[in-house]
Amino acid sequence: AVVSTQSTGSAFMRMDDLKKTLGITSTWKDVEDLRQTVCKEDFNQPLREINSKLELKFFFKIRDTRELIEGIVDSRELLTWIKEIAENEKEMNTFIDLAETVEDAARSDRLSGLNQIIRAIKPLVFDVKSGDGYDKFKIAFNEMYDTVEESLSTITKKLKDVRDNLDWFKNIEGLQTDTTKRSISQVEELKQYGRFIIGCKEEKTDFFEERKIDDLMRAEIQNGEKCWKMKYEELKELNSNLVLIRVQQDHHHKVHNFIQVFSKLCQICDTFKKLNECGHESYQKWSHEFDYRDPEITFQEVEKLYTDMDSELKTFQEQLENKIKQCEPLTNFTLLQLLFLRRKLARFPQMSISDPIYHQTLMLLQAINPEISEEDLKKHIHSNSQDSSSNSMELDELGDILNRLTPNPTNRAGDIPELVTSTFQKGKVNLVKVNKRDIFRCVLSLFKATNRGPAAEEVLCCTPDTTEEQISVFLRRTIFIKNSQQISCLLCPEKLTYQLNKHFIEEYQRLTGAFNTRSSYLLVVVTEDNAASEIASTYIAETRQFSLADPTVIKDFTRTLR
Repeated sequence: AVVSTQSTGSAFMRMDDLKKTLGITSTWKDVEDLRQTVCKEDFNQPLREINSKLELKFFFKIRDTRELIEGIVDSRELLTWIKEIAENEKEMNTFIDLAETVEDAARSDRLSGLNQIIRAIKPLVFDVKSGDGYDKFKIAFNEMYDTVEESLSTITKKLKDVRDNLDWFKNIEGLQTDTTKRSISQVEELKQYGRFIIGCKEEKTDFFEERKIDDLMRAEIQNGEKCWKMKYEELKELNSNLVLIRVQQDHHHKVHNFIQVFSKLCQICDTFKKLNECGHESYQKWSHEFDYRDPEITFQEVEKLYTDMDSELKTFQEQLENKIKQCEPLTNFTLLQLLFLRRKLARFPQMSISDPIYHQTLMLLQAINPEISEEDLKKHIHSNSQDSSSNSMELDELGDILNRLTPNPTNRAGDIPELVTSTFQKGKVNLVKVNKRDIFRCVLSLFKATNRGPAAEEVLCCTPDTTEEQISVFLRRTIFIKNSQQISCLLCPEKLTYQLNKHFIEEYQRLTGAFNTRSSYLLVVVTEDNAASEIASTYIAETRQFSLADPTVIKDFTRTLR
């Protein structure tokens, strides 16, 4: 199409407006030369040829493109504000993340619109500087166009919405500035007058059945007569704000130190909880204080304490596992349940039958013997030479009682049939991938070959509610129980969180690596064909092909199990 000098001139004027909006002050000689040529000498030159010389993607073309350019030009105040609060996209994302912590902002879709606009026009806003030449602008413009090409009209509308809400964003910026100032002020006060306290509170004199991190960490600030405390939740919120603020260079050092210390303190609390759950006597009333006046020294102290506690935990866990390995009934309980039994059975003979703990203890022991009675339990406890003044029973003593309470296992003839062992390898994780609807058919086909149904302790069907301790108990039963016919099946690992997938892998490696375990256990993991999980990825080389029994055969087999 041939256009008039007025239309051509308007196109160059839009380019001038865009330069001013972006704060570009340099002179683009090649563009000026082209403007002079087109507007004065060759006004009949087609726009497509002008655009070809400018090498911009559709700068003069179609209505939606023109409207987007005009929208950007109309947003000069918005773009100026964005450049004032952020030097790059990362800092702008930090603003949005911090803004989401403001109650009013969290419920607004305006932040979502701002985020979309930043992603769309970031090359023009953050990559082009005031002194840049035309070539740099051209690259940024074309990059932007590639991003927005499929949604030009949507982005133009979003840009208008964001522009119309600029005052709201500025108000959020003010609130955010207050949050930053308050967070930095809290860190400064901790540094001058504060200390961290982790471990048991003074009023706690006994083991917790379960310790929560909220009870295990706090900070105290003493400034003259003024004294106040920060609970764990307050420290956690402060840390979350500081993680976002850390990108700001002015505060990076002091913020980074706090984040390091807080992260390590959380690890200490987690280790302390595990030591308690294992029943480590030394940590019954343990607590520790850290002065925060020199954050770097504090971090070194915290890191050393964590290393020592973690080493102690691993040693103690290994001692426990060795004892559990020698007593099969112990493998039916989590470490926390074992601690509960050690404590409660130590004073079970003195308990009142109306005490809820009395019945909880009996119910827990029914996992190994559904027929257990109060008389049987008291008789076995009395038969042990136990110090009645002790608050906790030794694990060996508990194992001896559980051994006597456990009924003799029903002898099953023979070993696992060759039909199964020829497909699966003992002493390893065997991975089977099947269609989602065939998962239970696969398990029943496996046990059909042994002419028996699966026992409850042989199958762990994973759900989003599966716990770390359930996985640990399943693995201990698999690896330590001496039953030549046991087949352990883990189903649907893809339903576990990533952390629980990792826990399975690490716990399996620890139990099979740290202890001299037998290699005769049979462990099968059944997963969906196309489902992704860390367990399936780790043991992909151990994938086995297993022929499933016909559905009618499985149906007849299940009838025999009733």
